[in-house]
Amino acid sequence: MNKPRDFILLIQKNRIRRIGFIVLSSVLLGLLYPTINKEFDNPLAFFNGFTIGFLGGLAIAVNEDHRHYKSIKRELFAVRLFKRVIIYTFYFALIVALVVATTYGISSGQGLLKYISGPQFQQFIFHGDYLIIVVYALFFCGLVSFTLMMSRKIESRIMFNIISGKYRKPVEEERIFMAIDLNNSTKIAEELEVERYCEFINQFYMDLTPAILSTNGQIYRYVGDQVLISWPVQKPGFNIRCLRTYFIAKNELTKQQEVYLSKWGYKPSFKAVIHTGKVVAGEIGDIKSQFVFHGAVLHQLARMEKHCNQIRVSLLLSNKYTSIIDLPSFYKLQECQQLTFNDNTEPMVLYTVKQLLEEPLAAS
Repeated sequence: MNKPRDFILLIQKNRIRRIGFIVLSSVLLGLLYPTINKEFDNPLAFFNGFTIGFLGGLAIAVNEDHRHYKSIKRELFAVRLFKRVIIYTFYFALIVALVVATTYGISSGQGLLKYISGPQFQQFIFHGDYLIIVVYALFFCGLVSFTLMMSRKIESRIMFNIISGKYRKPVEEERIFMAIDLNNSTKIAEELEVERYCEFINQFYMDLTPAILSTNGQIYRYVGDQVLISWPVQKPGFNIRCLRTYFIAKNELTKQQEVYLSKWGYKPSFKAVIHTGKVVAGEIGDIKSQFVFHGAVLHQLARMEKHCNQIRVSLLLSNKYTSIIDLPSFYKLQECQQLTFNDNTEPMVLYTVKQLLEEPLAAS
């Protein structure tokens, strides 16, 4: 069973946007170098700048796209940054040499191999602009790598919203929320030492991340053994991605169960609840400011989470959420019970979902 077209387009659109940003930035930097040197009478210099920027940016973008949906190995930020900068600078150093040798070899009529072995290319490599260009690429790779890594730490959309001031004043939005809770967290915390429990739950969160990213979810916050995720309400074909997050995460964690068992003695499992409604989004604080949501939907989500254990299911959906999705044929809704509130709001009907057929749910 194939994924609905809207869902596929959503994933590809975001991947293309991210790749396009990296490639465009690289091309602009490539064209900036001959502009700074005022080589306006040398069209080949601008052609080379464009080609080097495009190929180098594409190499970085493909590598970053591959990493984006993977659970990253835990290591020091500075170490990971250093590794990326060195690798990406090596890409550019190689591309610069190949592009210059190819274009000037063809334009001079000597051919690639003869030009490489000739004095002009040797002059360029050892006494010309090659070293300056590599250093130029080094700074660019450092800037791009730092920005991409920080956007993963902070979450790129939140970082953009803070910079742009979009939520300087509160904004009302219609959003979908999902809460994922680690099962038996109290027991695990009691059995493991504090340090080992921190490692366990951190690995749990890291293994959830590819599933969240693959459905374009925004990690709102971590609260103890729970992670809150949100999406803007869109078309039914897009809204189903929230439900898919659960099944993708479940499949990915199932693959890792033996690793958890051998390292910590416990297999991770979780429960999830999904609800939707209006919230007020805004930025609070000046020092260490935070992006927050306010609204009844978050309190109702917490009430839903408590009912997972009571009715012994690992997934609950509210009737408000099920009303804004087109449920694929390989999922079947099963009504569980009604949930009433003390604030005179309408009772909420709770559903769980059974997966009838196996769907291709890889997170990458």
